[in-house]
Amino acid sequence: MESQRVDTKDPCDFFSTVILALMPLFLASAVLSWKLAKMIGKRSKRRNKNTKKILQKLND
Repeated sequence: MESQRVDTKDPCDFFSTVILALMPLFLASAVLSWKLAKMIGKRSKRRNKNTKKILQKLND
């Protein structure tokens, strides 16, 4: 019985298949990271604004 090993017969084809199979996961990870960075940025701006307001009230 002869085994069919794709990775030993044509390594270039094997790696391109692996990359194509993992590409949707890479793209999803990139999109979710970008969204998380935007959310953290908005939260940081909002906290800085609230901190400035509180400090102004304390100084008055």
